[in-house]
Amino acid sequence: MKKGVSTVFEYMLLVLMAISIASGAAVWLIRTGEETREDFEEAIDEENIRFYISDVERNGGEMNVTIVNNGRFSIPAEEIRAFYEGDLKENIEQIEGQDPIPPGESATFRIENDF
Repeated sequence: MKKGVSTVFEYMLLVLMAISIASGAAVWLIRTGEETREDFEEAIDEENIRFYISDVERNGGEMNVTIVNNGRFSIPAEEIRAFYEGDLKENIEQIEGQDPIPPGESATFRIENDF
C-alpha cells in the first residue's frame, strides 16, 4: 500500500512541476515581448529612419521620386521597388544620383506607368 501512495505522489509532483515551468515560461515570454515591443516603438522616430522619400513629382504617366539615404550603408538601386495599388511597377529608371545611393546622399527615380 505504501508503494502505491508514493507513485501517486510522484506523479502529482511531476504534473505540478510541469505546470509551474510552463506558467513561468509563459509569463517570461509575455513580459519579454512587451519590453521588446516598447523598445521597438521607442526606436521608431524621425531621427532613426534610415531613408525616406523627400519629393514626389507626377507628370501624366510618370512619377519622379527622390529618396534620401540617412543610414550608414549604401542602398543599391536594384533593391528599390515601387508598388501602386498593390501592383509591382517594373519600369523604374534612376535619372539622378549615384548607384548605389551612398549614406547622406539622395537619388531620383522615374517610374513610368498609367497611374
